[in-house]
Amino acid sequence: MKDFSGDDIWLKELSQGKEDAFSQLFERYYTPLVIFAVSYLEDEEMARDIVQDVFLSLYNNKEIFSTISKLKAYLYTFVKNNCLNYIRKEKVKDKYISYTLYIDKDEDLFWDKVLEEEVYYYLYKAIDKLPPKARQVYLLTMDGLKNKEIAEQLNISIETVRSHKKNNKRLLKKYLEGLVSIIYFIGL
Repeated sequence: MKDFSGDDIWLKELSQGKEDAFSQLFERYYTPLVIFAVSYLEDEEMARDIVQDVFLSLYNNKEIFSTISKLKAYLYTFVKNNCLNYIRKEKVKDKYISYTLYIDKDEDLFWDKVLEEEVYYYLYKAIDKLPPKARQVYLLTMDGLKNKEIAEQLNISIETVRSHKKNNKRLLKKYLEGLVSIIYFIGL
């Protein structure tokens, strides 16, 4: 039969789940393991949580170790693996958050573009309802031409251009009334 002296007795008591042996284990290895975990995580609070989880798991599972070296190897390996798992989860979470923000932003841009196209569709549909000369005045205005340029191009007076623009605004407002309500409703 093996003679249990010093660390051997302590390891036996630890495997039996004795509170004193576990308290000694905690006192002896908690701080060094936290420092070790911080070297992976750079977050002391998370390092403490991981080390506590390792001790809790060890306490609940009552592992049996034949030497202190095996116990230390177990503790440090367990802490390292938990740190690496945490880092992996954080990377996945960060990727997911980045992806979600990208998708949300991309989706917002998509819907903005859809709405813009819809507005243009209804605007041009309303412009098509204008009388022919008034329609020409409005399209040339949208192209950026000044009243004088429009008058010269259409061979009409500047006053007629102004009159068409004034009437166009009134008619387009009437034609687009429902669209303005929809745009206001969706929050643009």
